Amino acid sequence: NQDKDSASRDLLTSSFYMVALNPKTGKPANINQLLLKKEEDQRAFDEAEDRKKLKREHQKQNLFLKDSPTDAEKVLLHDIFLRNQKRENAKHSRNPADDEDQYVRMKDTSLKSISFMKRTKRNPSGSIFGGFLMNTAYELAFMCASNYCPGDITFAALNETVFKKPVPVGSFLRLSSKVVYSSTKQKQLYIEVLASTQDPQSTDPPQLTNVFQFVFKVPNVPRKVQPETYVECMKFLEARRMRKLGL
Repeated sequence: NQDKDSASRDLLTSSFYMVALNPKTGKPANINQLLLKKEEDQRAFDEAEDRKKLKREHQKQNLFLKDSPTDAEKVLLHDIFLRNQKRENAKHSRNPADDEDQYVRMKDTSLKSISFMKRTKRNPSGSIFGGFLMNTAYELAFMCASNYCPGDITFAALNETVFKKPVPVGSFLRLSSKVVYSSTKQKQLYIEVLASTQDPQSTDPPQLTNVFQFVFKVPNVPRKVQPETYVECMKFLEARRMRKLGL
């Protein structure tokens, strides 16, 4: 509605982290400091500073870097182990576990795709445009969330995004998504999408290029996601920490 009297509302708030690099050395370059003259400028600056601190706090707790699970998380992991053992024993006895309909294995939530990278999606550097990769990953993440919990799925956040390597034109882009955490209280799903490329003229294995982490709001979470392997458990705890930090 373009009527002047119609009320407007915010649909999306995005925060971007930009890095200035020296084109010759590839190292960080100095940038001009902001001059904050208005109260709203200072407020926006302070909010960004708070987000920066929150992001650094999460990085300190990254389970895949150096921080190990806390005592409370170790108890949670042991409960997950016991639940998996109970399910395994019930399977061998041909009797379903009591909570079989309350959980779904993380690996069973996976959705994958493969596509050919065309020149029309390249950036000025000659590689595939990062925005195209993010959009493609988002679409698969949305389908993964919808497959896990059919209904009115709403995008809530894009968390950690890692660009490890450029995606070359002419390569095969392989995307793999799965639900790594489900919150019944907040009615949210945390979806991880891994992107890897493969040279169609080579027998080398696919190379990981990107990691995307999406959050979706769902009508309800009928079943909780259940990790089985140690790597799955770490991904589960990582997403759980994000939720606690409000990411």
